[in-house]
Amino acid sequence: MADTKTAISPAIDDFLKRHRRAYLFVRAADGSARGWPLTAFHAPGRLWFTTYKKSPKMVHVNAASQALVAVLTDEGVAPVSYVIVDGALTVREMTPELVEFVMAARPDDGRRIEASEARYRRALTAGKRVVIEVALDRAEHFTVAKGR
Repeated sequence: MADTKTAISPAIDDFLKRHRRAYLFVRAADGSARGWPLTAFHAPGRLWFTTYKKSPKMVHVNAASQALVAVLTDEGVAPVSYVIVDGALTVREMTPELVEFVMAARPDDGRRIEASEARYRRALTAGKRVVIEVALDRAEHFTVAKGR
């Protein structure tokens, strides 16, 4: 993936590399906010998500040009910390380069098995999935104090 210049701090960049639990929000045609939980993949200057082309969320995502993403620490991690990102939204067709990026970006938590990796790769290359890209135009880091 090509490197992209970004104005976010190294601390936020590091947070986004380490955390994948995310919520993607866009504006619907009526102006209301619509959001979905997704797994985020970090690349310099952007966040990526994969989803099915025919997913109901794609009606709203395809019509949006901007998105807001909340990336959170895992459940049970204290203190709760999150980064809010907003930026330009682009939907990309899955390419061999994107398949390799997504496969390489998946965390190796010791539970990955070859059969599931092969199944996931087949799903990515079957032509039924797309990549949602959100540019990191602006990002802020927040921590929720204990007891609040």
